[in-house]
Amino acid sequence: MEKSNDKILLIDNNVNRKSWGSNDLRRALRPLTQSSIHIFRGPQNDFPENIHPYSKIILSGSLTSILENASWIDRQGLLISKAIEFKIPILGVCFGHQLIAKTLFGATSVGVADKPEFGWTEIKRKNDSVLFQDLPKTFYSFNSHFDRVISVNSPFQITADSTLCSIQSFESRDLNVYGIQFHPERILDEAKEIWDESNKKRKAIDFQNYENGPKLYNIEVGNSIFRNFLSI
Repeated sequence: MEKSNDKILLIDNNVNRKSWGSNDLRRALRPLTQSSIHIFRGPQNDFPENIHPYSKIILSGSLTSILENASWIDRQGLLISKAIEFKIPILGVCFGHQLIAKTLFGATSVGVADKPEFGWTEIKRKNDSVLFQDLPKTFYSFNSHFDRVISVNSPFQITADSTLCSIQSFESRDLNVYGIQFHPERILDEAKEIWDESNKKRKAIDFQNYENGPKLYNIEVGNSIFRNFLSI
């Protein structure tokens, strides 16, 4: 259970300079916690010397491919292993979700998605989930990824999927490790910005439910997921 003097470690993996600081994640977390949020920059090889002071760890998304080889990715993998050793609950979002799988299950557990998934995606729950308590069996959230998690092993279970992605989330309650491929921290304006940028770059992206975003977006999805994680 979260305490007011707890410290949350947020590893910001964004490589796009205007996204440095993971403002979207901090905005989503801030109303839900009295804990201080401490941000370190993964791509700059900026990691805490000691993770013992932190009660929760969150790994952000990134435009970096999970297939890339880089020293900062390897160091973050070591941080993930240490968090599990010290029994610190850890949540990976998108790239963070993929990196948890790569660290624990090897390089063959991640890969390029058969089809990129961008837009407001119907997430379908599978099995019981700590993160999805109080959420319906299906809900919508924002997705933005070219890579994906292909497989997970025991003691992890898959807790959600979608039409284009068979592992939208996984978790192990025994290890207190959780991963989500989608972005519950994203809001409508940020989704529109991603859409506009992809059009400017003329990327062939099939953006799901762009026109229906205002109807499908529900801030309570993110609130529920992050609140459930913080309460572990």
